[in-house]
Amino acid sequence: MGKKYNSFDEYYEFYLSKHKNPLNRFLHLLGNIATIAFVVSVFKFDLSLWWLLLTPFVVYPLAALGHFICEGNMPAFLSGNPIYAKMSDWKMLYQWLTGKLK
Repeated sequence: MGKKYNSFDEYYEFYLSKHKNPLNRFLHLLGNIATIAFVVSVFKFDLSLWWLLLTPFVVYPLAALGHFICEGNMPAFLSGNPIYAKMSDWKMLYQWLTGKLK
């Protein structure tokens, strides 16, 4: 189990420290777009909702690739708080796309 964080903001600072490389952030963006497309496809093509259990396997390979190749570190979701990691992922991407994160 990883370090305990007192707040989401504290965790987010840790998360950003693992995502400094723009190519890593771009791979996260692609992974999240692929995830959205996957979820939409499950509903559009009336697939069994069991398919949604595969959703993490859409984004994490691209994200892990970014960490291992671009950053040389382990993905933040392995830090023991996968919920905060996913929340941070979406916040980072929003801030990056809106220019609030350099």
